[in-house]
Amino acid sequence: MPPAGPPEYAWLAPIYDPVLEPVLHGMRRAVARWVAARPHRRILDVGCGTGRQIRMMPADREVVGVDLSPAMLRQAERQVPGRCRLADATDLPFEDGAFDLVTTQLALHEKDAATVAALLAEARRVLRPDGRLLVVDYAAGPHPW
Repeated sequence: MPPAGPPEYAWLAPIYDPVLEPVLHGMRRAVARWVAARPHRRILDVGCGTGRQIRMMPADREVVGVDLSPAMLRQAERQVPGRCRLADATDLPFEDGAFDLVTTQLALHEKDAATVAALLAEARRVLRPDGRLLVVDYAAGPHPW
């Protein structure tokens, strides 16, 4: 059983989309367009959160998501019922080579280097040999204050 997700997501999950979707919508739309222009059919969204990105993906793709936060997954169940599950991204519950594409958006910047390395190793493991990894994230620079 994966450990419980970060406690901050318990309060954040219900307001995540109403507060952040106006900022994130363009990025999500660009990811969906990028996916639509490629042949990837079986897709894993790591750190799927509320499921909003999965909901925006092309309808002809099989997209599943994983997240460590039960609170975020409750939101995802409302948007994309049955398509997201509780799982630790550093120990994915899928067979080797199960996916054509693994995506992760805005999930790495808050993790330490060891966790990022383990997550990326797992993404590689579940990708087919000719699969692709799409990472969308940011790195905060030093604060000016």
